[in-house]
Amino acid sequence: MRSPEEVINAADLVVIAIKPYQIEPVIGPLANFLADENKMVVSIAAGWDLAKYRALFGEAMDGVHVQCTIPNTPMEVAQGVLICENVNTLTDEQCRQFVELFSQISLIEEVDTEHMGIAMCIAGCAPAFTDMYLEALGDAGVKHGLQRATAYRLAAKMIEGVGALYMETGTHPGVMKDAVCSPGGTTIKGVAELERHAFRGAVIDAVDAIQQA
Repeated sequence: MRSPEEVINAADLVVIAIKPYQIEPVIGPLANFLADENKMVVSIAAGWDLAKYRALFGEAMDGVHVQCTIPNTPMEVAQGVLICENVNTLTDEQCRQFVELFSQISLIEEVDTEHMGIAMCIAGCAPAFTDMYLEALGDAGVKHGLQRATAYRLAAKMIEGVGALYMETGTHPGVMKDAVCSPGGTTIKGVAELERHAFRGAVIDAVDAIQQA
């Protein structure tokens, strides 16, 4: 078993990946070990921004090269989003290395400090909403006779494809929706039913609830 100090001394890249409430007691005492011009520190703890690390590390912060980020779960399959605070203490070379490394598994999106929370909600919390939507579509498919695995695959690939279509074209989601809705057709009937149940309002309310928590 290696001590935290031994791990830091042996590493060029240190990822702070513990619970936010653990950072002060666990990482605080390691400030002087992290203060090394040859080490890059990447924080993936929600709620911890550069200002908090400055307060935690004090004078040692002058030598710490840190980038605060918030990842989401699809990074596990190299399809993630990595929200990055748009201020950091990395050198230019470390910034280049950071992008080179993490862009292989995620979209790197820079956000100002004030909006890190809402960005985390959209990219980091909303996968749970999407999982519920995926599950609901699967249940609907099973209700009408599809095998569950088939229904899940169809729904999952559809979700992936809609996202890819937006990323590729930048077409407004409303326009993409309208393109599928023929006058008097089946899709618009489903859309109207979702609107009757305040589908979009429910999504916005869910985001509001997280922001107010």
